Amino acid sequence: MSLTSFKYISIVFLLISLNIDCNSQIVFDGSTIISNSTINNDTLFLSSKLNNFESRNNTYALVKGESGEYKLKVIDSKNLFDFKVDENLLDSTYSNRINNYYYNIYKEETTKDIIYTEKGTTTSSVSIIDTAFFMPQLNRTRRVWIYLPEGYSMSKEKYPVIYMHDGQNLFDNSTSFAGEWKVDETADSLIKSGSKKAIIVGIDNGGKNRINEYTPFPNKEYGGGEGSKYINFIAKTLKPFIDNNYRTLKDRDNTSIMGSSLGGLISFYGIMKYKSIFSKAVIMSPSFWFSDKIYFIPGYQIRNEIEILFVAGDNESDTMIPNINKMTEKLSKMKYPKGSYKLNIIENGKHNENLWGSQFSNAYKWIVD
Repeated sequence: MSLTSFKYISIVFLLISLNIDCNSQIVFDGSTIISNSTINNDTLFLSSKLNNFESRNNTYALVKGESGEYKLKVIDSKNLFDFKVDENLLDSTYSNRINNYYYNIYKEETTKDIIYTEKGTTTSSVSIIDTAFFMPQLNRTRRVWIYLPEGYSMSKEKYPVIYMHDGQNLFDNSTSFAGEWKVDETADSLIKSGSKKAIIVGIDNGGKNRINEYTPFPNKEYGGGEGSKYINFIAKTLKPFIDNNYRTLKDRDNTSIMGSSLGGLISFYGIMKYKSIFSKAVIMSPSFWFSDKIYFIPGYQIRNEIEILFVAGDNESDTMIPNINKMTEKLSKMKYPKGSYKLNIIENGKHNENLWGSQFSNAYKWIVD
């Protein structure tokens, strides 16, 4: 697809460290990605942690110099960056990374070159239900993915369903933020080895709305608090759509939810709020630190049988495992049987996609087998 079909190009990067030095600067040079002949009158924008990953923020527009280069100075970090590069379609409903271009970051006369591969990594089992699935509870749209196990189209069998967050990171490295989980490849392999088949639904996060949607209670510093509406969307809108359009086992015993970090937080909240819909949840590296109210939600009082698998690395934050232990103690005090929840601690596991992707195999088997 030619770059001339796009109006905006966003440069997305990830901070390696949160140490800030306001006396230093970095110059991002977009001319190493796109030549003047292909960019035409389009605009390059930096989309980053500095502006909460907002697209098309004029404050972070790269300026075209006299010699045709596109540059932007950032005056508040002393760190080199990892980053990603996105193409945004005119309707803003779908984005693909620009690949096979070098991008140079200059810092104190040091250049760091990174190259990405262009080919997507989804298997034939994955498709996109809609690039703009309407979320009436939030008055937004979202891309939704679906994994259908091999043989789905040739059978009349019905399948359990696993609902997962951060859909960008599940199936395709070209849409992932920091590496994909390889959910489709892993599920394919497990099924061939004898595991039961399942449908997997991946819901993209909302970018700048991710914190809002994945947090049931607000945080004084970070905001948030739309998690109840987001879970209502899954329970009241998306699940009925999936059940009506695909061959699913609709009962709660065959419906699960899974996520990591803030996605783990909202997955825990989701199963507590909708025990009538979800029977199992995989909670990876949950952000329980976001609000202590998560330890006191009314959903604890409902006694439907549930099963929860907590997963965390021993090399995450100092509070990660203690917070999970605090939650399991809470469950125990609320008379949840100890066999209904368990914690897997992963040696040397860090708070990243590599950890969560590596644990998807065990999570899938725990859910379906």
